[in-house]
This record gives sequence, structure tokens and C-alpha cells, in this order.
Amino acid sequence: MQVVLASLIVIVLVFFLALLVYGLNFMVGLFIENPMIQTGFLPAELPDAVVEHETERVKFETRDGITLSGLFLRGTRRADTTIGVVVFAPEYGGTAESWRKYTQFLIGRGYVVFAFDFRGTGDSEVPDDYRALRWCSEDEVEDVLAAMRCAREHTGFKDVMAMGVSRGAVATLAAIARDKNVAAAV
Repeated sequence: MQVVLASLIVIVLVFFLALLVYGLNFMVGLFIENPMIQTGFLPAELPDAVVEHETERVKFETRDGITLSGLFLRGTRRADTTIGVVVFAPEYGGTAESWRKYTQFLIGRGYVVFAFDFRGTGDSEVPDDYRALRWCSEDEVEDVLAAMRCAREHTGFKDVMAMGVSRGAVATLAAIARDKNVAAAV
């Protein structure tokens, strides 16, 4: 009787352990597959298709004289009701073209998105002494500050919003600590 009871307890414990492992694996899989939806940042009902938009490529300079490249993205359906401008700082190894994964829903809701290439990436200048690192340096912070200045000048909005991913997020946080005209940051 005790052997049967012990076996039953072991079976139940193994079942619940397997259920726990499966449940955690399922939840982690959902989060990794689309973290924007799982965190509630992006509503799940939005289509995967790229929102209709107009693109304008611009060049702008940092205070230390480096020429950066960026894209202004405006939705074509709500062009007369622009809510604000969001500066998007991509992840390490990413470029302005990374905007699709992270910001297309903003364009569809009336925001102008300004995505840019950090120095040494994409169409931006590669300084002779620059080496991109996986973590944020003063150079990336200066690039975000320059992008925010460019977004203000180009759109006329005094306050900008900022969004970054990975290294771009760290550079964005450091930049907004120095720039008081940032309405929101993600």
C-alpha cells in the first residue's frame, strides 16, 4: 500500500513538474516570438503587413561632425493628423531599416517615426577611429541627441518621443537624461 501511494505521489509530482516546464516553455516561446504583443505594447489584432507610408531619407550631423543617415516615415492615411514624432534608435547591428519590426503600428496611428543609422552602420559615416561595441558609448548617446535635434527641426515638434531597442534603448535613456524636451520614452 505504501509503495502504491509513494508511486502515485511521484507520478503526480512528475505530471505537475512536466506541466510547469511545458507552461514556462510555452510562455517563453510566445514572448520570444513577439515580445511587443506579449508585453501589451502592440495589440495582437494588428496585421503583419507594413502600414502604408511615405519615406524621406535625410542626412544630418552630430555635434562632433559625423554625418548620419535617417528615415522619416509618415503614414499616408492620417497625414493631416500627425500626433507627434518618435525617434527610433535601433539595436546593435541594426539600421534605420529595423523600424518595421518595432514601429510600424505607430505610423498607422498618426505618429511620424524618425529611424536613423548610428555612426558606423547603414548609410551613416564611419569615423576612422570608431569601433562599434555591443554596449552604448558616448558616441551613440551623441547620435541619439543629434537625431532628436534633426527630428525637431524637420517636423516642427518641440517635444519628441524616443524609442530604442537594446543598445539603442540604453543610448536613448542616456540622451533623454540630457535633453529635457522628450515627452515620452520606451
